[in-house]
Amino acid sequence: MKQRLLKKSGSTVSYYEWGNSANPSILCLHGLAGNGWYSFTELANQLKDHFHLVALDCPGHGGSSPLGNEKDYLFSNLAKWLDVAVREILPHSFVMMGHSWGADVALHYAKHFIKWTDSFCLTVRLRFQGTSRK
Repeated sequence: MKQRLLKKSGSTVSYYEWGNSANPSILCLHGLAGNGWYSFTELANQLKDHFHLVALDCPGHGGSSPLGNEKDYLFSNLAKWLDVAVREILPHSFVMMGHSWGADVALHYAKHFIKWTDSFCLTVRLRFQGTSRK
């Protein structure tokens, strides 16, 4: 695993890479309370021999700079932020994996920038109210 920092317009995007960049790339987006390393290290260690994985720290998480305004955190604006970062980090198409809040960001990215993605994997932890496991 290598941690990398992308400096762009006075802010920092932190991300983590596993595997060989010649392999198919998977871009990983974490949930609201996570970061790229914490959310994807275990999975990346399982997949790194066959894929190139990139796990971003979304704005204000891990080593990435926060955005300037509350409006910047609208999903449509996060998709634009992501596109700027992705074009610097991945020069080719990729599979996008989003967990929880990251899945929402991935869906909005797809709405605006679908041509860069090969496919999507969206994951959510489901909790059912009022059910018991007996």
